[in-house]
Amino acid sequence: MKTKFVISLCLLIIQLCGYTQTEKNYKISGTVTDRRYKTQLQFCNVQLVSNKGLVIETRTDKQGYYNFDSLVLDNTTIIIKATKKGYFNNNDSREIKFPSVANDTIIDLCLDRIPIIRDFVFDFYFSYNSIIPDSNFQKHLSNVIEMLDYKKDVSVMIIAFKDSAETLDLRKERATLVYNEFIKRGIKKKRLKIEVSNKTNVYTRGEYTLDDKTNEYIFPEITETYIQNAPKEEQEVLRQRNRSVLLKYFKTEKE
Repeated sequence: MKTKFVISLCLLIIQLCGYTQTEKNYKISGTVTDRRYKTQLQFCNVQLVSNKGLVIETRTDKQGYYNFDSLVLDNTTIIIKATKKGYFNNNDSREIKFPSVANDTIIDLCLDRIPIIRDFVFDFYFSYNSIIPDSNFQKHLSNVIEMLDYKKDVSVMIIAFKDSAETLDLRKERATLVYNEFIKRGIKKKRLKIEVSNKTNVYTRGEYTLDDKTNEYIFPEITETYIQNAPKEEQEVLRQRNRSVLLKYFKTEKE
C-alpha cells in the first residue's frame, strides 16, 4: 500500500514538472523613437493589451527603452502601443500572436511629433469622378483631429482641387465631405473654412525650382499640358494630386 502511494506521488510530481516546463515566460522589450528625428523618446507610456483581458503599462527610461518581463502569453494575441504628449498616438501599434514569436521579443515603436504649425499638411485623395476618399482618409483625419485638439489656436482651410481629366466637378462636394467629417469629430465650425481652388495643387511636394531673387521654392502648375509631357508612369500620380482636398493651417481668429 505504501509502495503504491509513493508511485502515485512520483507520477504527480512528474506531471507537475511537465506542466511547468511547457509554460513559457516571454519578455518583450524595445525602444520608442521619434520617427523624423530618429531620437529615442524618454518617459513614453507603453501599453500591452491582450485578448484575454490582460492590460499592463510601463514607461520608457531616459534612453527610450521599455521592458515587459515574465509574461505568460501562450495562445494569446496582444496589441502593444506607445503614447506621449505632443505626439500623434494612433500611428504605430503592433499586434503579435503567441507562441509564434521568440521568448525574448524586441518590438521597436515610432511616434510622429504633432507639428507646432506649418503651412500645409495632409492631402485627402479621391477616386476618379467620385467623392469616395482613399483608404488613408480616416487615419490622416484622426491625426489632424488630434493635432487640433492639442492646439486650440489653430484652424484649417479646406482647399479642393480638380483633375482636368475628370468629367464631373466635385470640388465643392469633396471639400464639404471633409468639412462634415471634422464637425462629426467635434471640431467647431469657426475653426473651418472651405475654398474651391481654380488652380492646381502645387503644394504637394514634387518637382520645383528655386527663385534666385526671392530664395523661395517655385512649384509648377500641374496643368493638362504639364501632365501630358510627363513620363507615362508619373501621369496618374500627377492627376491624383489634383484629385484632392488639401488642408492649410492658420491661426484661429480671437472672438
